[in-house]
Amino acid sequence: MFVILRSAPSVSAPIVVTGLSKLTDFQGTEYSPSLSPDGKTVLYSAFDDDPDEDIYRLRVGGQNPINLTADSKDHDSDPAFSPDGEQIAFFSTRMGGGIFVMGATGENPKRVCDTGFAPAWSPDGNSIVYTTSNVTNPYGRIDTGQLWRLDLQTKQHRQLDTSDPEDPDGQNLDAVEPAWSPDGSRIVYWTVRNGQRDLCSISADGGDRVLLTDDRATDWNPIWIDGGSTIVYLSDRGGQFGFWSITVDERNQAVGEPHPFMPSTARVVQAAASYDGSRLVIVDRRARNSIEKIEFDPIAEVFVGKPTTIYSTSGRIEQPDLSPDGEWFAFRDGPPMENIYVMKSDGSSRRRLTDSPYKDRGPKWAPDAQTLMYYSNKEGKYKVFEMNRDGTEDRMLMKSKDNTQLTAPFPSHAGTQIYAQSLNRAMLFERVGDELKEDLNFPKGIFVYGAIWSLDDRQLLGATTLESGLFALKLYRFETQSNAVLRLPDGDPIQWGAIPTWIDSDRFVGWEYNRQSVYIFNTKTNQTKFIESPFKSPQSFLSTKQGAEFYVQESQVDSELWLLELGKGPQE
Repeated sequence: MFVILRSAPSVSAPIVVTGLSKLTDFQGTEYSPSLSPDGKTVLYSAFDDDPDEDIYRLRVGGQNPINLTADSKDHDSDPAFSPDGEQIAFFSTRMGGGIFVMGATGENPKRVCDTGFAPAWSPDGNSIVYTTSNVTNPYGRIDTGQLWRLDLQTKQHRQLDTSDPEDPDGQNLDAVEPAWSPDGSRIVYWTVRNGQRDLCSISADGGDRVLLTDDRATDWNPIWIDGGSTIVYLSDRGGQFGFWSITVDERNQAVGEPHPFMPSTARVVQAAASYDGSRLVIVDRRARNSIEKIEFDPIAEVFVGKPTTIYSTSGRIEQPDLSPDGEWFAFRDGPPMENIYVMKSDGSSRRRLTDSPYKDRGPKWAPDAQTLMYYSNKEGKYKVFEMNRDGTEDRMLMKSKDNTQLTAPFPSHAGTQIYAQSLNRAMLFERVGDELKEDLNFPKGIFVYGAIWSLDDRQLLGATTLESGLFALKLYRFETQSNAVLRLPDGDPIQWGAIPTWIDSDRFVGWEYNRQSVYIFNTKTNQTKFIESPFKSPQSFLSTKQGAEFYVQESQVDSELWLLELGKGPQE
């Protein structure tokens, strides 16, 4: 399964994998691992028989994990052992969401912050650094994260400066998955910069930003080892998933080039290290992605019969879109290559339209089903492009006068308006030929991701970020220029799950994250109806205008935890 490879010569002795063992072999997915300081116990998140996520504790070499959050009906994830091993910081949706701390065996959980994800402890155990972005996929980000530092004794928390001194526009502020250096002086994280995923570090007090990688490879999940002189991280550089390492000097500058120390045929998506850096626990993820077709009764509001698989792959199906006539799909694959494909709605005639080392994303059909709009970073910053259905006549659409990037274009059904994102700012354009004229009256902060147009183009549906950092559905009505978070009968926001689709001009179907269930929302009555569904993990819903049939993107995922023993190879 794994290929163990010693790195090429580097500044210091190379990191090598000296041992490999499997920790879990359970049904379902285990993820978000954390090793105890002595490396003998692992924490992880998983879905059990209930729809909520829980945190488990497992002895390395053991077979009986203990559910530490069994009493919670909310989602609990992102566990992190404190440096002394006596406490666990974690994220939870309970009490509206935030960062919690509990004892090492699950006792006495207390909320210490009402927002935040991926908590990381300072070496002295007095502080926690966290991000405001809930990252589930390094290749698909819909918001910008900031780093905050929380003093557990004074309860004071403040945002850390992650600004780029060479970025006068202030666009490169994103910061996620932080990790504290062993001496407590630095924090490393990864960031999205004009479509790139690069590693950075800052002072533990903020500022003094240092860029550690700067290329088209996707780099994420940085970890300090070797006393703070080496950072290991996950990357797809070289066209293959695996671990890479980079040496840093006393000024935290990168020394030499990144080196691989464990390429893998598996899909390693997460990792965590013991405090002495001698052990890594990794998440090996396997997925089968498919598009399913099923009949739907829009009057009775029920699925009819069983779904039929029209397309299935061990690769990825991202951002699928169904043409208005129901005849064609467009989607992108990846990673590490991200190209746009089309195929017939019966799964035949699959064809790749783009072939480049850049990120070509978000294909959307024009009303006539003859052209596709998408966004790409092939011109540097993300911009909006358009091409014919056969991939010919690829051209960039003009954008607003400033030089900010544009992503995620969503054309209206009439094709006269285009919604797009510029960082965390929602923008609406009127299309005049190949030019886009910004609608200055459109509210700029309405969504962090959207928008799905109602069939009459009178409403927009998208995702917004709550104060807790969770994503919720939001609806914008053009007639009243109103926008509001949509809520369930108990008052809770509808959590963004799978990408929804409209049945008609007033109703849409989606997947509620908290309840792990399919629902129908009626925008006239503001009522939610949960319905039975054959789908266990839908990623997006697509339907024809008649609402009589649905195409559902589904992903069947399995992941396991493995333990890696690290050592030093001979200096060459």
